[in-house]
Amino acid sequence: MSLTLTKVHEAIVESLQEPFAQKVETLRVHSPLVKDIKAPALLLALDHMNGGNETGDGRTAVECSFSLCAILPEKGLPADKVSIAIANFAAEVLHQIRYNHWGLGSEVSHPHNLSAQPADFKPGKAGFESWVVSWEQTVYLGEPEPDDSLLPDTVMVGIDPDIGLDNENKYEQIV
Repeated sequence: MSLTLTKVHEAIVESLQEPFAQKVETLRVHSPLVKDIKAPALLLALDHMNGGNETGDGRTAVECSFSLCAILPEKGLPADKVSIAIANFAAEVLHQIRYNHWGLGSEVSHPHNLSAQPADFKPGKAGFESWVVSWEQTVYLGEPEPDDSLLPDTVMVGIDPDIGLDNENKYEQIV
């Protein structure tokens, strides 16, 4: 099955479900159209894309810049504890992103250029304390094409127990 950006988004959200299950109310792809957010939350966004270094296997390499907005409600914590609480939350997110391939194996590179910084996230009347955690990751879209130079010119079949180097004369060519 061919890799798409939708599958990458779904894999990231799914991979973060378990480590943050007890810590967040909302974990989803960010949409600016949705104003009702239950915090604490993690909102995933694809910020921009550039062409990546091709592998030569027919897939399209896309260098993606992702961000996760880590959000805590301003209410519920003493004012002197909010800043460190959201910084700790962002650090936990950074830890989960580091080296994560989201269960997609070699279809994505290691995350790189990880960073986190305070953000201003106020979609509605209530404000939130938030940090944005960002990273870059190369995504290889499409199916790899087979390397024809690796395909054999002939295929030989032997029947057990007459197999192995000592029995090559008993093999039959089928291709």
